[in-house]
Amino acid sequence: MARDWQPGSATASGPGPRHQAPEHRESFSASCAWYDRWFEWYRETVRRSGGDPELGLRLPTLMRSAGLTPLGDRVVQDAFVDGPLKQLQQMSMSKQLAAVLAAGVASADEYDAAQAEVQAFADDSTTMISGPRVIQAWGQLP
Repeated sequence: MARDWQPGSATASGPGPRHQAPEHRESFSASCAWYDRWFEWYRETVRRSGGDPELGLRLPTLMRSAGLTPLGDRVVQDAFVDGPLKQLQQMSMSKQLAAVLAAGVASADEYDAAQAEVQAFADDSTTMISGPRVIQAWGQLP
């Protein structure tokens, strides 16, 4: 990726839709078994389509190995106890349904059951749900 840049130029990078995975153990204030199942379906679907669900975690190392001088990195992860953004995981599930089914990772009935449970969990006023952990890194060519 760095071969097209001029010395001294800088770049910033973060996850795109193919690898913006929430870290499931820190995404909820309490356990939600159906979310855990969906998270594994998501990860396997990304792998089967040639993606890397852990790419964000490796981003700083990838930039260094591409010859960039690291300038910084950070992790951003919002959490919600109410409001529309508490529905982020549910919205993600809705958008990923076709891909998960096409990959053969889960059946429609399994997915519907998981989605209903995650929705109930999100609707519970005593729970907290975080958005995806976004890992950002930036650097420049020496």
